[in-house]
Amino acid sequence: MVLQKNIWQRLRRLSLSQAVERLGAAPDDTDEIRLQKTLVLVFACAMSLAGIVWGCFAYFVYQSALAALPPFGYVILSLLNVAIFARTRRFRLFRFVQLFLSLVLPFLMMVALGGFVNGSATILWSLIAPLGALVVADRRQATFWFLAFLGLVLFSSFLEPSIRPTRDVPLLVQTIFFVMNIGGVSAVAFVLLSYFVGQKKKLQDLERAYLQQELRMARDIQQALLPKGLPQLEGWKISCRYQPAREVGGDFYDFFELEDGRLGLVVGDATGHGMPAALVMATARSMLRAVAQASESPGEVLRRANDPLVMDIPPNMFVTCFYAILDPESGRLLYANAGQDLPYLHRGGDAEELRARGMPLGLMPGMSYEEHEVVLEAGDSALFYSDGLVEAHDLQRHEMFGFPRLRALVAEHDDEERSLVTLLLEELYSFTGEGWEQEDDITLLTLRRAAVRI
Repeated sequence: MVLQKNIWQRLRRLSLSQAVERLGAAPDDTDEIRLQKTLVLVFACAMSLAGIVWGCFAYFVYQSALAALPPFGYVILSLLNVAIFARTRRFRLFRFVQLFLSLVLPFLMMVALGGFVNGSATILWSLIAPLGALVVADRRQATFWFLAFLGLVLFSSFLEPSIRPTRDVPLLVQTIFFVMNIGGVSAVAFVLLSYFVGQKKKLQDLERAYLQQELRMARDIQQALLPKGLPQLEGWKISCRYQPAREVGGDFYDFFELEDGRLGLVVGDATGHGMPAALVMATARSMLRAVAQASESPGEVLRRANDPLVMDIPPNMFVTCFYAILDPESGRLLYANAGQDLPYLHRGGDAEELRARGMPLGLMPGMSYEEHEVVLEAGDSALFYSDGLVEAHDLQRHEMFGFPRLRALVAEHDDEERSLVTLLLEELYSFTGEGWEQEDDITLLTLRRAAVRI
């Protein structure tokens, strides 16, 4: 539709639309119908002009009024059809009559000129009917017109022995006209095929550009759903990095300001990639936000979010999620896990897993979620992440980044000035190498309690 509108706008610049407005246009015509009317009208005028040329040619070359009758008759009937169309505005009838005339005229010319050979294969011009139907109608009607053309050719073969030439034409003239007719029909077919191929490519380019624009809009909307900034807590440093594999992704993170200065932290991952995962991610985020303020228990929050998600998201999709509540004063971190990769706690040069059992959200109703707690002392830090980090492959796809590598990097990190997020991304890029194509969304969130200064 967009392509047809563009073509119509070009035709308007050629002033062809003015003729359509005078000859049968209706106020409620769509761009497609206006385009078809314009093309059929131009076709009728062009074929009428060709009929006048053919009539004069037939009369002077064959010295026969009978040979000139079909093209001149076509001109009269075609112009009469245009006049009726302008009066009645019945476009389908106008189109049918015009295609019928273009089918029958070459056949009548062939008969009048004395058969297939003497008429130099004039009947081949009847192919204009099915080819024109492809442009101004549809494939089903074009198939009908093509079968009609084949039937006319078959009928001509039976009729050929009984047709007597009105005048013998020299072989050289017949040959020249054969070449002209076959070349002309072939040129028309080539032009139409080239038109279809070119317009199809333009349509694909337009659709691709439109899709890219839609994806950019979806990305902007998804970015707007993520936190605008990071919470500022005295004695704590929070770092985060969100990196989708495509324009939009299924990873998400969020922060909830709770009572008594506590902070809720969530990192999640919807299955799949692209738009479906982004839609599920938005649903899960909204559900968690709706229930987070109603309970001080992370396990209860996940339980309340799970049951509605079972009903709201497709059965083949789910959401893994880690939710924790931090008390900045005491350093107490209460957490529950719904199938998310286990976070790591950096403490004293080691990396401990923060374990808690629980099924992903949206899989089965009535699930319960374990709760555990840990106290982050001065200098301790925690890493929450999605599986896009550990499942990243090297360029040869022989090895994944993996949990052991990640755990070792967490354990070794002890630099307050350089965040763990920065270190992990640098190590990831070094591991994957140049030319790496990201396979999955990556989310990294670190929570670090400041060391005591002596």
